[in-house]
Amino acid sequence: MKSSVLKTMLVAVALLASAAQFAQAAIEILVSSEAGDDGQRRVYRFDYDAGPLPGGGQNPLVPHFTDTAPFYPRGMEMGPDFKIYVAGSGSSAAVGSGLVKRYNIDGSGETTLISSGTQWFRGMTVDPASGDIFVSVHGTHGQRYSSTGVLEDADLPGVDATGAMKVVGGNLYTGTGNFINRFDLDGVLINQFPNTGHNNNDFTDLVEKDGIMYLVGGSESGVFRFHLATNTWLDSGNAWGNTGSAGLIYAGIAVAPNGQITVVRNHSNGGNAYMFRIDDNGTMLYPTEGYWFPMNTGGDSGEIVFTPEPASLALVGLGGLLMLKRRR
Repeated sequence: MKSSVLKTMLVAVALLASAAQFAQAAIEILVSSEAGDDGQRRVYRFDYDAGPLPGGGQNPLVPHFTDTAPFYPRGMEMGPDFKIYVAGSGSSAAVGSGLVKRYNIDGSGETTLISSGTQWFRGMTVDPASGDIFVSVHGTHGQRYSSTGVLEDADLPGVDATGAMKVVGGNLYTGTGNFINRFDLDGVLINQFPNTGHNNNDFTDLVEKDGIMYLVGGSESGVFRFHLATNTWLDSGNAWGNTGSAGLIYAGIAVAPNGQITVVRNHSNGGNAYMFRIDDNGTMLYPTEGYWFPMNTGGDSGEIVFTPEPASLALVGLGGLLMLKRRR
């Protein structure tokens, strides 16, 4: 067997081992916010293992991410290196302020990885295989950067998602208007699928679980599901389960390591943002189970990322390293 093939197989085994360790580690949740409870734009940390709390909810952990103001975070994802990548802008103006910052999972080590002269970045995703970074330049086009922040493609013309981007199975998926779009990694459109009758779904976030893409955002309430293998909208294109019944507009969605869907509800007229879980039948566990209480924003809460608790990160990495050492 060629050494390159063997190396690829070993890396895959290591990643699986790390993922297994991740599922067992203490977990934190990160939520991006364009405006925080003290006027700062930042990423907030929550304790997933403590669970959502009824009544007043669970408040953010301290410290918050230590970012250099001004920074308006929007897209966010954890890379294959267990670093946190956050896309946004350096000002509220739309011109000349696109930024991608990289952090350790505890919020330390802030690095400005990408500083673009184009319009601000709205969405972002990291290719789990290569570490390449895809961003949507608000309302116009997409761009691809290397894992070190080097511009690889300045114009992916069809990739203009307002926030919903994800690399799954070697393809780039975006949610724009009421469409889900499938691109190759060079930004060439393969196909797109409209959710007919739901023209207000300007999706802001999406996540894949067991071959199903879950999408949220726009002015329609609820979580919408798309089956990747059959290229069909599930639930007759309507909101899944009772997720649209409470009149809540969701901004971010993620899958916890235990497989549970978690969503963040955006503010309403400057009010509070909430984060809560949904069971496998599409039943909101809010308000009966309780919720996390991110902040009184006055601005937008955005995407969710699950990470190992900083203290347990060494164990996650150790799982992969041990697997590699055993095969040398």
